[in-house]
Amino acid sequence: MKDWLATKSAAILDHLLPPDPGALRAIAALRVTLAALLTLLELMALEALWPVPTSDRILGFAVALFAGASIRDATLRQRAVTTGLALIAVIAAVLAATLAPRHDEAAAWLLPVLVLAATYGATRGPRGAALGSVALIGYLVSLVAHEPADALPVRLLALCLAMLNVAIIRFVALPERPEAELRRLRRAIAIAVAGIADVITGAARRNGWTGGERARLRRDVERLGDIMTMAQARIRDIGANQAGLQGLGPQLLATQLAVERVARLSLVGLGPGSDRKALGDAFASLGAALAAGEAPPAVADASRLGEALTILSGVLREPPGDDALPAPVSPTHSPDSRWVPAIQAAAAVGLAIVVSHALLPTRWYWAAFAALAMFQGTRSQGESIVKELQFVAGTLCGAVAGVFIGTLLAQHQWLAVAVILVAAFFAFRAFTIAYDVMIFWITIIIALLFGMLGYLVPELLLLRLGETAVGAACGIAVAAIFPVKTSRAAREAAMMEFLRALRRLVDSATRALLDRSTEPGLPIEISEIQLRLRDLQAAARPELLGPELFGRRSPYRQILVLEICAVWARELARTTLNRVTATDPILIDETFSAAARIEATLTELIGDVDDANRDARCVGEHEEGQRLATCAGPAGHPLRLLLRIDAALRHLKRNWRRDRHRVRVSEFMNRGGS
Repeated sequence: MKDWLATKSAAILDHLLPPDPGALRAIAALRVTLAALLTLLELMALEALWPVPTSDRILGFAVALFAGASIRDATLRQRAVTTGLALIAVIAAVLAATLAPRHDEAAAWLLPVLVLAATYGATRGPRGAALGSVALIGYLVSLVAHEPADALPVRLLALCLAMLNVAIIRFVALPERPEAELRRLRRAIAIAVAGIADVITGAARRNGWTGGERARLRRDVERLGDIMTMAQARIRDIGANQAGLQGLGPQLLATQLAVERVARLSLVGLGPGSDRKALGDAFASLGAALAAGEAPPAVADASRLGEALTILSGVLREPPGDDALPAPVSPTHSPDSRWVPAIQAAAAVGLAIVVSHALLPTRWYWAAFAALAMFQGTRSQGESIVKELQFVAGTLCGAVAGVFIGTLLAQHQWLAVAVILVAAFFAFRAFTIAYDVMIFWITIIIALLFGMLGYLVPELLLLRLGETAVGAACGIAVAAIFPVKTSRAAREAAMMEFLRALRRLVDSATRALLDRSTEPGLPIEISEIQLRLRDLQAAARPELLGPELFGRRSPYRQILVLEICAVWARELARTTLNRVTATDPILIDETFSAAARIEATLTELIGDVDDANRDARCVGEHEEGQRLATCAGPAGHPLRLLLRIDAALRHLKRNWRRDRHRVRVSEFMNRGGS
């Protein structure tokens, strides 16, 4: 019970305050907050020369916040161009909202058109997403303000100041320095590896694992993977041709693979009791050296775990080589995959406007925003509904906190501004990783802003909850009636991408093993399979909600099998990168046969062809056991991995097709057998 509570508490804390290696997210949030603060202070100072309505202060503040957070192009030049284009986009949106005829709610019915364009633009890349986000925020805030056209000069000045401040903070005051970020990430990697070593040290010295320690080790290894992904991205941003960085990408990848192997073997077993003290001391020395920023000591241990620790220590001591990771292939989108979600989002916003006008007409734009949020960055019906539930939960908690804080600070403007800035910092720190946390802080910001405008906070926030419920219902209705993909279809599509990546990785590793050659694309294929696995886990998450209640255990089984296959495939690739080759004729034959069976199974899974003769192609379990017995020694390790992948994929194939058959029967029965 104690371990369970500790694990749950750590998970909740990680969600509310997500880990931030290298302080990259905190610095990004600081840029956003400073740009918004500078805009607000300038507009308040301008009040001495030119009357500036409070609504225009809020407009400038909001545009600076969202522009600073949404402009995320890869290079400095691209970010500068996007900043200039964002100013043009937000000016056009504000002009449209201000000059649209007030009768017949023309401004309201322009919103679905803008949503259509913004959602479609988001599928074109980071620039389209940034321009759409900034234009939407400017349009919505202008609709809320209801300021006349006479106030346009001040409003346009506020927009120019907001975008100018974004540029000043981003490019002058706190410019992005990938080299410095990479140094901080490398230090964070060393600290993360030291933490993993400390966890294993504690288990070795206590002669066993507790449930909490196992959960912590898995969580720390997962965090290390996130840090490695961020570090590889910064390496690509700096450029592979810069001196000293060519081999850093492969070295980080080798470190990640070595740590994963150490963690996996330590969970399987810590070795005989007589050796655990020495092993614990070795892990303690490794952790202490890394925490102090020193080179780790050499390790000499004959056990499997000791051998893995020796490899890890050697990788950490080696300087980067000259080989660089190849650039990843950018994902492509078909025209339909761009237009369908855009049309879906526009339809949801339009329906929210209609329903809100009929039920709660005074603040219809909140309903429209709630419906829009459901389709931003989602890929399936289930994922959209999960995001909408997060939006509602964040709004509900934020409204409760906002009523209290807003009422308390209604007469203290500067203190309210300070709290708004703190809330903005935490909101945009969680911008891409904790959606409900971000909405919670944004709702508090809205409460404080309306408090500064002099409105009654509790009634407005209760009204916002009602409008949010209306927008959520409309979004869910559109997702149900016009789904882009069902959760199952999205999961299977992600599974196909994973299986293709697995096939490429196994094929490259097997060629390197049998031909005794170097596959230059092998490191990037190792990284790609991890990314495809994360995409699969994200696509399956909505479908896995409530599996115990509805009896849907098959997605869990499928994801578990593929996670295991990814671990074994990465281990296979790591082995071949260490120049392990097959020389024994029997091992060569068995390796070739296992690779051929894996290729055939993956081809069948990807193509979903008839497998009536699958039993004739499969190796019996007893025969496989005999083959495993012939794989002794380091040279047999790749074959053991191939046989495990082969058996796991054949198990997946049998269960997946059985599950698909059950789904077809269920759908047939639901149609009345027609």
